[in-house]
Amino acid sequence: MIKLNDYAVVDYTIEKYFNYCSNFTFILQKNRHEIHPPGFHDCFLRRKNKTILMHIDKCASSSIRYALITNGFCDMSLRIKNVDKTKEYFIKNNYNFYAIIREPKKRYISGLQEFIKIHNPSIEYIISNLKNNKFIFDEHTSPQHCFLFLCENGCNYLKLDEKLSSKVSNIFGKTLDISRKNISHENIKNDCEKIFEKYCKKNSEFYKLYENDFELYSIAA
Repeated sequence: MIKLNDYAVVDYTIEKYFNYCSNFTFILQKNRHEIHPPGFHDCFLRRKNKTILMHIDKCASSSIRYALITNGFCDMSLRIKNVDKTKEYFIKNNYNFYAIIREPKKRYISGLQEFIKIHNPSIEYIISNLKNNKFIFDEHTSPQHCFLFLCENGCNYLKLDEKLSSKVSNIFGKTLDISRKNISHENIKNDCEKIFEKYCKKNSEFYKLYENDFELYSIAA
């Protein structure tokens, strides 16, 4: 039985999409201090209306985190000792899960940018993997739904668009300004757009891998 205290997004990603993972994904899995932490890390809770906003990398997470923390909402990162029991409590008490879903192609390009900024791989390394349909390098390039394996009792999906501030404000009951906090480096962005155009945009395997994300984006409010 999986102990959720030790089970992270990278673990779920590898388990579900092994054949699409670059070797860097497996290196990252072994270096546990470098992964997105297990559990409800960077998620936010509002007990009053039993609301939990899940975290997904590259879905305005930095902007949302800043807006919610500065307005006194509960960051779950440091408050949960036992993920299994907490998850059971949320399910038993009918908590409502929400997640921001981004257009998958835009998120992937942004995820590549983040991977390059953090780990500084060569462009040749990225291209060699994409040529072999190894699209996943880290959590920023993992499918979005891989962040939501704790939401067994269902999740409500919010589309990342110009109305995001009002949508997040509605679920937290307070007017919030979700303004952009993560600025792209134009040179890296341009490189990633060109790489995506050449190796991903017309690759059926890319759409097969991110099929669930496209579906979630299509039904998100």
